[in-house]
Amino acid sequence: MDTHLQSYQIRYVRHPFTQNFLVTLVGHSRQNAVIQPAAFIRATGVHPRAVLGAAQIDRAAADAFGFVLTEGAVAI
Repeated sequence: MDTHLQSYQIRYVRHPFTQNFLVTLVGHSRQNAVIQPAAFIRATGVHPRAVLGAAQIDRAAADAFGFVLTEGAVAI
């Protein structure tokens, strides 16, 4: 499978005070990242008022968020 076409599942919650998104890459390593709202919304396409949910991102977005993807990462 072409690794550029793979998507990865994330879960996110918006911090009530800073408005940053706390993002977890779902998979074997459960990596976490804190992403500024504009960058997160641009990369995922979620609604600007979203506060909690799950989404799929491509490898480029995962790299931009700072996630380390290995052979064992769960791609959807």
